[in-house]
Amino acid sequence: MISDLQNQLGIDQSFFIELAIFVSLYVWLQFVLFSPYLKLRSRRRGGTDGVKKEANSVSMAAADKETKRAQLLLAARRAAAAERESRLLLAKQEVARSVAAAKAGSRTALSAAREEAQSRAVREMEQLRAGVDPLSEILVARLMEKRVGV
Repeated sequence: MISDLQNQLGIDQSFFIELAIFVSLYVWLQFVLFSPYLKLRSRRRGGTDGVKKEANSVSMAAADKETKRAQLLLAARRAAAAERESRLLLAKQEVARSVAAAKAGSRTALSAAREEAQSRAVREMEQLRAGVDPLSEILVARLMEKRVGV
């Protein structure tokens, strides 16, 4: 029965020799080629995975730092805007004070100039009134000398 099966499959003495050569060659290649190759691949994959993990962690750290930088920049901008607004308000108040002081000074100067002009006008009117009597006498005398229209 086994011999019939061997005949049908075409198995003879050379099959066992070929099987022994194949197994010994496989075992030899396992130690010489397959194991070192698989170890190298495993080391590469481990190194690549490690580098990928490191790259991911560095990328996450960079993203965190970028977020913190953006938050700090936003806070600095807000602080600068608040400082700018407060300084602008102080400047506006200072301008308002200086304008008010200038207006008050100009009002005082204008009031003094008006009073001076008014007092000068009064003096001039008094001088004119004082000079009208002698002038009118001179005019009347001259008119009488010529006797205009009489």
